[in-house]
Amino acid sequence: MTGRVIVVAALVVLLAGCGGAHQAASPTTTQAKPKPKPKPTPAENHEMTKLVVTVLDGDQRVRVRGARVSLWGKSGRTNRHGVTTIVAPRGRHVVTVSARGYGHASEPVNFERSRWQTIDVYRPDLQWPLYGATEARTQAPTELECRLLDRVVADHCQRHRLLR
Repeated sequence: MTGRVIVVAALVVLLAGCGGAHQAASPTTTQAKPKPKPKPTPAENHEMTKLVVTVLDGDQRVRVRGARVSLWGKSGRTNRHGVTTIVAPRGRHVVTVSARGYGHASEPVNFERSRWQTIDVYRPDLQWPLYGATEARTQAPTELECRLLDRVVADHCQRHRLLR
């Protein structure tokens, strides 16, 4: 009989735990969601700064004097050290460089972190032609001849008096 009492007591406890006291749900309060913070917009800071542009020969790594540098609607010429200063706001600008004997260069430059930037320009006569760059991919260097090598060897031999 005590066994039955224990079993019945266990069932009562089990049933009380499963469906026992029903707690009232906490009242739902409609809390307004906090407004998301607006994304920071880059400040249109047009504070004028002296931007320094150095122009380098891209092949020989020497500074180019007398180059015309344009950015933000303003232009200047490089000094004998290949440097020019243009007063403009910091930020991204398209810098255009032209110099006698060099190809035209125009590229976007970021002056946000540093006000000193370097632009490379190249002399077209020092650049290799790009063969095979046609749509048919059949362009071949037809103007190359073996005489070039013969002339180099002959010049070398004449300098060292090997040929007369």
